[in-house]
Amino acid sequence: MRTRFWFSPIGHWLLLTVLLLAIFLFYQRTIRDGHTWDDDAAQYILHARNIAEGRDYADTGYIFNPQYANLGPPAYPPGFPLLLAPIWAARGLDLNAMKILSVICFVGSLGLIYGLFWRRLGAVAALTLVGVFGFCPTIWQQKEFIGSDFPFLLFAYLAVLAMDHFSLDTQSRIRDAILIAPLIAIAYSVRTAGLVLLPVVACRSLLKSRRLSPFLLVTVLLTVAFCGAEALWMHSIGASVSLFHIHPGTIIRNIWSYGVLLRSFWSFGGHATSSWLLNGLIAALALIGFANQVRSREGIGIVEIFAILYTAMLLIYAPVETRFLYPVIPIYVGLALKGAEDISARIPARLATAAGCSALAMVSLCYAAQYRQLDWGPIPGSVLDEDFVQVADFIGSHTADNEVLLFRKPRFLALLTGRKAATYAHVPGLGSFVRNLRPGIIVAATSSGDGSFASDGAFLWPFLRARAGSLQVIYTTPGYSVFRMRW
Repeated sequence: MRTRFWFSPIGHWLLLTVLLLAIFLFYQRTIRDGHTWDDDAAQYILHARNIAEGRDYADTGYIFNPQYANLGPPAYPPGFPLLLAPIWAARGLDLNAMKILSVICFVGSLGLIYGLFWRRLGAVAALTLVGVFGFCPTIWQQKEFIGSDFPFLLFAYLAVLAMDHFSLDTQSRIRDAILIAPLIAIAYSVRTAGLVLLPVVACRSLLKSRRLSPFLLVTVLLTVAFCGAEALWMHSIGASVSLFHIHPGTIIRNIWSYGVLLRSFWSFGGHATSSWLLNGLIAALALIGFANQVRSREGIGIVEIFAILYTAMLLIYAPVETRFLYPVIPIYVGLALKGAEDISARIPARLATAAGCSALAMVSLCYAAQYRQLDWGPIPGSVLDEDFVQVADFIGSHTADNEVLLFRKPRFLALLTGRKAATYAHVPGLGSFVRNLRPGIIVAATSSGDGSFASDGAFLWPFLRARAGSLQVIYTTPGYSVFRMRW
């Protein structure tokens, strides 16, 4: 059997440190000015502001429209806002500082991923996994979004690593539950999806012990107690239940959509054949690695159970986004590396080394092709561009404090104006919720920009034109028009 260590134990930890530092510097030095119109960021920042200033956590000014629940719930879990709160207290709306916080969380998660996989794969393969995941262009782009994705990676993998450390069988002790339950609750407090870690523990424990152990019962009770206390204290809700659909159509559609998104991680740009070849190779190796893991003496472990249950959750969740795949990508690549290792053990060493170097070269060329096509400069159409800031300043100084606003991105408008704001349903007439709400100020984008305001042209402007007699234009910029509405 080939050795998995080509250098001393101290050497691989030193290499890990150097690799993590290189990834951090690469991300930190390439942060772009501005922020896209991803409205989730505004709500996290609003919650952080409320924590830092001692306000009611859920009082963000965002008015939830149940007819367009995709935008987000009335309040997010407090984990990420708690991390942002010191930045708000010290620097206010400093987007770059908030992005650096997310980068630190991401690099921390890479360290945990290494700790989780180095005993399974060996130091060389685990370092390869960290490099492949850490320098992935798709992941690199996520650093521009102030969101819970990187913090969730950190705390989800911290919980998985802790669970993997314990056997989770009949030998598991109550004190193990006292450690694991808070870690699950912390992951949940960052993103509601963290609650999937509870059935992960349950499945692993039941597979090992074949019965409800005291460890499992205490873990479940403590986790539910922690999560319930958080919901009552912070009035946080998390993902809307209405977005989950256990329906064959949703599952089939999501399988196809996520299959397409998965291929984008290893795309050669316009070279479709090379993209298909690399993606097919990684998928085949991952299947081999998974099959061999199932047949091994250890069988399916915490890592595989987490990947299976988390993916199952994605398949019944209506919104489909690339970032939702981040927690399973390291496991997918890890299984591919295991499959490659299992194959290499059966072929001559020189051939195995040549094949491994060729695969890494393909991944490197793939990444180079993607990085060449990406924009490294300031974010165009940023939410803090002068055009929108002028609109927000006008509303903040020329409207009453109790004014209700209507805008496609209500949480950013609430953040910059201090007013209450809602969005509209993407249906003709904007939906009954808006008509019952009767917002006094309506802000409409005059162009779709990067697509963020395409729904204004499809639904908001027809609504405004149909009610032109009830509208008064009170402010305009090249990109926006502000109307006062008489209902």
